[in-house]
Amino acid sequence: RSAMGVVVNENSKSWLFCYATTTGITLTAEKARDEALNEQDASAERTGRQPAGDLSYRKSVIDEKCFAFTWKEKFEEPNKNTRIKFKDYAAEVFRDLRVLYGVHDHDYLSSINDGELSEISTEETGSKSGQKFLITSDGRYFMKTLTKAEAKFFRSVLPQYYRHMEACRNTLLCRFFGLHRLKHATFGKLYLIIMSNIFDTDRLIHTRYDLKGSKVGRQVSEFEKNQATTIYKDLDFLDTQHSIVLGPVRGQAVLEQIKSDCDFLQSIGVMDYSLLLGIHQRGVGGQVAHTSPPTSAPTSPAAFSQLPKILPSLSPGASFKGLSPELNTAAGGGGGYGDARRRSQSPSRVMGDSVRKRLMVQRTGSLIAVQPDATHVSDLQQDDGGMCSAKLQASNGQTVAGDEIYFLGIVDFLQTYNTRKFLETNFKSLRYTRNELSAVPPKAYALRFHQFMNQIIE
Repeated sequence: RSAMGVVVNENSKSWLFCYATTTGITLTAEKARDEALNEQDASAERTGRQPAGDLSYRKSVIDEKCFAFTWKEKFEEPNKNTRIKFKDYAAEVFRDLRVLYGVHDHDYLSSINDGELSEISTEETGSKSGQKFLITSDGRYFMKTLTKAEAKFFRSVLPQYYRHMEACRNTLLCRFFGLHRLKHATFGKLYLIIMSNIFDTDRLIHTRYDLKGSKVGRQVSEFEKNQATTIYKDLDFLDTQHSIVLGPVRGQAVLEQIKSDCDFLQSIGVMDYSLLLGIHQRGVGGQVAHTSPPTSAPTSPAAFSQLPKILPSLSPGASFKGLSPELNTAAGGGGGYGDARRRSQSPSRVMGDSVRKRLMVQRTGSLIAVQPDATHVSDLQQDDGGMCSAKLQASNGQTVAGDEIYFLGIVDFLQTYNTRKFLETNFKSLRYTRNELSAVPPKAYALRFHQFMNQIIE
């Protein structure tokens, strides 16, 4: 996994914050684990079975109490008498999400505690929020501070988010694995969210894009193009005449999943989210990560005007047209968002091997020996954490793995269309057409976002 940020040590300004974070998460994650194992033991006792001690055990019921419950911890700052207060929101819910996506307690705590956290600059994240970003030493998890309003909003939609993540195992939405609040005299109150790294791979990410489907302000400067950590934007993507080449079956599956995710995001009233795209160039060795995108004749931004005007309606619980029943289930269609009461210990959307094979191309080179990581539960992660491009062999007409691996995820989806965004829309629309702006209402944003992805995914 690509190294990012500056390691935080005892001499760093953020050391106390990082100490409070890792200590608090360890205490509460262990509690959530013990609660689940105690329930498992009680169930075994009732049925006369031997306790299994299964660390992948999921609670039988995730109900309203689980979403509302908050664990509180207090612990002292090292070598001082000042106390740190730590809150863990909905700990059992987030543990269930971690297990659902292949993250067991021991592995999670090892990532949090083994090695030191690194603090990432805003240049590396491409964020303009001013929030603090951290990454674990193994590169698996990001930690980001939130505003109080963002944390409150996420808690309010957590039940819907949980059910969507449970029902749609192929979802491209960022996987959130913890929500916390820290309080200390040094840094005040800080809210923190833990998320998995979209680029969940040991492969080098050569180029990164943040894609929204809008035009205004969606191109990096000439100065930024020379920076190793630059995250490119929509117009940069179009100017390189780039596309995401997945082939007809896999391309359709990804577009259907994006549509399902967009419908969900629209239903909770958010906008301004992005598709974070990382591209690994196969066969390129000894190259610095995040290099400039390939250059070619510019594509006119007017390409946006060629987007389809009307898309077929697809509600979150509807079936995906054009897919087989098995593929439709794998993509998350049918059955709505699931139910809070577990139907079984198995995930509600278990992908069969036959479905996974339909979404794979014939592997070549190093991909032949690749075995999916435990966290690569999605059918869209089977090529070392991503999806390999597809190309047609002229000799036999077979579709085989291409020269790129794409890593995809939808991020930054906690922004509501509030008064500030409404004013931004109206102010900027004096100069630009509304469809060019990032700040548009959730319904218009979701439609445009999917239309843009429909244009660039082949």
